[in-house]
Amino acid sequence: MGLALLRVLNTQTLGTPKAKNRYLLRQLESGVSQLLGLVAVIGHQGDARADLAYSRACELLPFEASPLQELDWDTGLESWESAFNTLHELNPQDKGILMDALAVCIEHDGRITYEEIELMRAIANSLDCPMPARLETPSLQDSSTVPLP
Repeated sequence: MGLALLRVLNTQTLGTPKAKNRYLLRQLESGVSQLLGLVAVIGHQGDARADLAYSRACELLPFEASPLQELDWDTGLESWESAFNTLHELNPQDKGILMDALAVCIEHDGRITYEEIELMRAIANSLDCPMPARLETPSLQDSSTVPLP
């Protein structure tokens, strides 16, 4: 979550550079897989649930993603920053596909936490694209999750 907050602060204070729309999802397979894996692990308790959410989300991608267990988690902050900068340059249609895959990932367990919504907002802000319309913001008065419709 710290990286997401850092990205939001950077884009709000420094502005978002104009995206060059020069990449397709299949060209950024590693960064896309890492981002989906991160969201799956953050949003789901237990390896099996995270793995299933990740797998369901990857079904929307135009390439065969690496299994969650094979992703490299030893990347530093600079690697994540570089990945976000490159993902920012996805063409608009592929940004939409990525955001839909991320939504499938967080919706998989039937509940969306406030933290997951805020993470999605930070990612959308970082990619300079809209949030998927079907995601509702959970009420802060609610426990910490909201059931899906």
